[in-house]
Amino acid sequence: MSKIFGKIVKDLEPEEFYKTHLNILNCFLPASQVLSPREIDVLSVFLSFEGEHAEVDRFGTTFRKIAKAKLGGMSDGGLTNHLTTLKNKGVLEENLHQVLSLKSYFYPLTNKEQVYNFKIIKKDGKQD
Repeated sequence: MSKIFGKIVKDLEPEEFYKTHLNILNCFLPASQVLSPREIDVLSVFLSFEGEHAEVDRFGTTFRKIAKAKLGGMSDGGLTNHLTTLKNKGVLEENLHQVLSLKSYFYPLTNKEQVYNFKIIKKDGKQD
């Protein structure tokens, strides 16, 4: 008999919504892409930005200034190091115009909600 666990988490502030989403995704990422808690903090701040400009250049200088302040006054070098690490992990990518963007599978379905459905299956101990 299967036991199904369900939970609805609602009324999250935007940064907390994205932080929760990234923490769930993090469980399923390959070892080379697993995010540190601070990388999740950084990405959740950038994901929380809305509007047309955010869609075009979410990781540009305008949003970097705001992100540094939201991340407790992080230095330019500190933020650049985090973004470089995320790029090296394959989480962020540059286009032909050197504009950074997040790989599409890290975005939730909408900016309002995300539903997850997964199943884990234990390997049986039988020998073939």
